[in-house]
Amino acid sequence: MSLKGFIYINFIDLLGSDKLKLVNAVKEVMIVPVKPWAFSKAIEERVYTCPTRYGARDVAYLAFYRVSPISAITHIARVSKTKDKVPFDEVYGSERVPIRKYGEIVKVYYLEGIKELPRPIVKGKAAPIRHFRYAILTEIMKAKDLGDLKKV
Repeated sequence: MSLKGFIYINFIDLLGSDKLKLVNAVKEVMIVPVKPWAFSKAIEERVYTCPTRYGARDVAYLAFYRVSPISAITHIARVSKTKDKVPFDEVYGSERVPIRKYGEIVKVYYLEGIKELPRPIVKGKAAPIRHFRYAILTEIMKAKDLGDLKKV
C-alpha cells in the first residue's frame, strides 16, 4: 500500500489520543459555519447535520466556524461516523429549530472528542465562511486567520 497523500499527525495535545494517527491529508477537515443554536447542539448532543442536497463529503474532522460576532474557528471534533439521507426531525425530534425546514433530508455527522482550539482562527481580512469548505488538519493547527487556510 502506498502512503502517498497520507501523513502522520500527533493528536495527543488537541484530541486526547495516545497514538499517532494515519490520516488522509487531502480533504480531511470540513469547516462548517455555525450559528449559536447549531453550535450548542453540536456540543451538547455530539451531532451536526448538513442538508444532503449540499453534497458534503465524509471527513475525519469537523471544524466549527462560529459566525458573527465571533467570526472565528473555535472548535474541532473527530467524526466517528456519518449517516446519509436522514429526515431532520429524526435527529432532533419535533423541536422547533431556526436553521432547517421540518422534514428536510440531511447528512448526520456523529462527533466525538470536541475540543476548543488552543487559539481561535480569526476571520482576519478574509471573507467569512458562508458555506462549508475543506481543509487539511495540519493547516488548521498552524493557521492564525482564515487567510492561512488554502482551499482544497
